Amino acid sequence: MESAWSTCLALGEQPQLEGSVQGRDSFLAAHHLAVLHEQMGRVEQARQYQQLARALREGQAQI
Repeated sequence: MESAWSTCLALGEQPQLEGSVQGRDSFLAAHHLAVLHEQMGRVEQARQYQQLARALREGQAQI
């Protein structure tokens, strides 16, 4: 799962593609990585992905 969500972040948003869902390759991927790391007890990584998700959602960060 970590690899898949990391790949989504690396690819970034692709709004020109048919079936594209806003956020799937940005803030939603970062959010899911935060949840994954939190459940694995990786508190610092979870916090970093939470911050990234928030910044991406607000348009304040790019990957």
